[in-house]
Amino acid sequence: MVEFPENSRRSQFSFVFTGDFPQYLSLYKRTRRSCTQQELPAGQSSEQSHLTRLNRISGKILAGWGSLIVVSLGEQTDDMNTSVDQGDGAKQGFLNPNLRMLGSSQLRQATPGLLRTRESLLEHTVENCPNQSVRRWLMEKAESGAFQQLADMFYFLKKHIDNEEKKNHSNNVDIIFMAHGAITGEMMPASCLLPLPAITNVLLYSPWNCLMSTEVAYAIATGCMTPQHRVFRLIVDKDNCGPVDRKYCPKMLPGHWNSMKDAGDQLVPTIVLTPLKSPDDGCWKRFDFLLNKYGRPQRDRLIIPYIVPGHASTPVPFFVVMLALSLVLHFSRFQATVHLASCLSGTSKTWSDKKYLRRQYACISKKCLMTCSTDIFKVK
Repeated sequence: MVEFPENSRRSQFSFVFTGDFPQYLSLYKRTRRSCTQQELPAGQSSEQSHLTRLNRISGKILAGWGSLIVVSLGEQTDDMNTSVDQGDGAKQGFLNPNLRMLGSSQLRQATPGLLRTRESLLEHTVENCPNQSVRRWLMEKAESGAFQQLADMFYFLKKHIDNEEKKNHSNNVDIIFMAHGAITGEMMPASCLLPLPAITNVLLYSPWNCLMSTEVAYAIATGCMTPQHRVFRLIVDKDNCGPVDRKYCPKMLPGHWNSMKDAGDQLVPTIVLTPLKSPDDGCWKRFDFLLNKYGRPQRDRLIIPYIVPGHASTPVPFFVVMLALSLVLHFSRFQATVHLASCLSGTSKTWSDKKYLRRQYACISKKCLMTCSTDIFKVK
């Protein structure tokens, strides 16, 4: 379907589509350039010429990608009106060269049809990422096949964010992502955990090579955890910890959390996350108990537990989670600071440069648990 508003201008286009983003963007640019530069056939008006060419293009899209297109010629504004013929199985989406300039309600409605594949998600991120070194890193990782779980994670997170957008949150929120975690020997730039501006910062809480208690995760979720509350216990075995002892506290422990924004292009260990196994996961049970006893987070604090159907336990790199979340937020009204509530434990086989990790933030040599002082809790 093609619509021409009155007083249409040849040089301005807006597209509504459900198709593959990079292919569509390339097609848009070629069509616009061709339509603008090509001389009109004798006796044919500009509207007729554009109509002929764009009908041909839309026919290719419908045949090749099963997509729906609406083309408007005329002034382009944030609140422009376009009509969409919703056929069987059609999902609404749109493309604009300046996606962020469109109205947020239009943008949110369009997301399902806009990005469907891992490749589309990656290309859209690269096109919108303001950091050149991050763009280069993303392209290198894409070639290695590191983003296999990106599409699944995108839709997992989108479901949560869509639900939270209906609530009375402001546009600036804190997102607490809860999961089981560990670090590997592979290093990556900290800035790559913030691929799009919709994520303003990522905060890590425990030192490198350290476990985290559920009490700390709850304190992070409610926003009452401060560096002064952290204490450390030696892990004796899988079921027991020693008493709180200052000698287990890392030397030169910073009086702030590990900010990935401040770390910039410093290298940090790659974090790998695994799901919480609700309802049988002991950590999740304990967290739920603390929520009921001491109260839930206030407005603007969003908890996203990494819980997936069944008993799936496939590890996912934290950078994949952050890439997917940044895209979801990019198409929402939110900007967010992300707080990772997970262990950052490792082994001598997965990392070796303890001195570097101590310089970056802090690192524990022995197997220790970071927990919090009891004065942090107040019964509701």
